[in-house]
Amino acid sequence: MPLGLMVAVAVAVAACSSGNGGGAVPTEPVVPAKAPAAAIAPAWETPEGWRTETIPFPLEFAPGLAYRGVEELRFPKAFLVPGDEWYFSYAFVWHVAAPGPASVEVLEADLVAYFRGLAIAVGGAEREDIKAFPFAAALEGDLASGTVTGTVAAFDAFKAQQGLTLQLRVRGVPCSAGQERAYVFVASPRPYGAGDLVWAELERLAAAFRCP
Repeated sequence: MPLGLMVAVAVAVAACSSGNGGGAVPTEPVVPAKAPAAAIAPAWETPEGWRTETIPFPLEFAPGLAYRGVEELRFPKAFLVPGDEWYFSYAFVWHVAAPGPASVEVLEADLVAYFRGLAIAVGGAEREDIKAFPFAAALEGDLASGTVTGTVAAFDAFKAQQGLTLQLRVRGVPCSAGQERAYVFVASPRPYGAGDLVWAELERLAAAFRCP
């Protein structure tokens, strides 16, 4: 099942079991927030055998991220296979209305909310191991002028049911004459290294991104 669909199913199950007395889930369609006018998907390649998803902001599993736009993901088939060299290694872009995250400190808080929300949406809000997990992000660099690097303490509630530390690299890309910005992320639990084939492909994919 695709990653986004798994999250959507988890969120739906959580909604059905939440404090509405088990009543019917409202059937009114949810109108997503307005995304950037240009579609992001055609501007970024998908490597052979990889999967792709586009999710509108506000993200259902992390509604506190106050951006308007889309998240575009690229992840390999073995993304959710613990022990595989590609486990939890992927690339994603936040293509949002300017200005986007105002600083590295804001992005750290965003990533904590993002990965905590993802774990709760998939694993459930009552999971003691998820509630106790120390989600954290530590980044260095300048979003406005270069690549930001660091780590994120995340939790795999899909398969491994345990925490993991992701090495993260992100760069900001101005789009549409300053009206939109893209933030291109690559992440992996593998130690970062120029000679690592996984990181080499992730960085090649990140460099291939172009604003629509």
